[in-house]
Amino acid sequence: MKKVNILPVAVLLLAAVCGVIYALQLMHGFEPDTGFAVEEDKYIWIKNILSVAAAALYAVLCSRLPVRREIDWRSALFPPANPYVGIGVTTAFLMLVTAGLSFYAFINDKKYACLVIALLSVLAAVSFWGVTAAQKRGKTDDNTNLFMTAPIFWACIMFMFIARDNVINPVIPAYADRLLAALFSMLALYLIASLYFKKTGVKKALFFSMIAAHFVFLFILGKVIASFAGGIDIDMPAYEIVGIVSACLFVIRGMKMMIDRTAKE
Repeated sequence: MKKVNILPVAVLLLAAVCGVIYALQLMHGFEPDTGFAVEEDKYIWIKNILSVAAAALYAVLCSRLPVRREIDWRSALFPPANPYVGIGVTTAFLMLVTAGLSFYAFINDKKYACLVIALLSVLAAVSFWGVTAAQKRGKTDDNTNLFMTAPIFWACIMFMFIARDNVINPVIPAYADRLLAALFSMLALYLIASLYFKKTGVKKALFFSMIAAHFVFLFILGKVIASFAGGIDIDMPAYEIVGIVSACLFVIRGMKMMIDRTAKE
């Protein structure tokens, strides 16, 4: 197995382990009456230490990749291959679902933040579809430049709203992983676009894509396990879950293309 093919395996395994520990933290790390964190909770420390160790491992693996500087990533990020197109179509569809769920939340709760997210989700869905269409053609144009940058605005606004909704919460462990998943998804989208515009290196873009995939998978898996096994309320809007998964799929799509292109070296 080539060294580059170890990257997705490492993310999947380490994020799965951290996700299980996060589920245990959700089930046993908070007082049921007050919601405050239990002082003797060991799961949060185990999860944090493993996540830091995982980030260090990702950094080492990415730093050792043999990448030629003359690769044209502007075209390498758009190979006309069916698996990539399928991921792109799924990403665009999920973002449209995010828009629908956000608009439904706006109708029910009259929160204008939901309306803003709905409108930006439509823009992001169109952008994901535009990127997929360009990939299917096997070439880019001026519209692709816009499509690569538009999802970043959606991710920024989503991150800002998540931070705003939790800033008064004194129990940081209750929302830290949720915030990290949104933050690193935003950074990964930005760096993938930067790689397309030749403003950053593939190792940096790949590293932050792995970190984003790690925290999103950790967060979603932990929430699902805690909900089914411990009866813990997921306690976050559906549009946020679908939106973060959609953005993460776009990041994984970019990560897979970087890995596949690097594996050919």
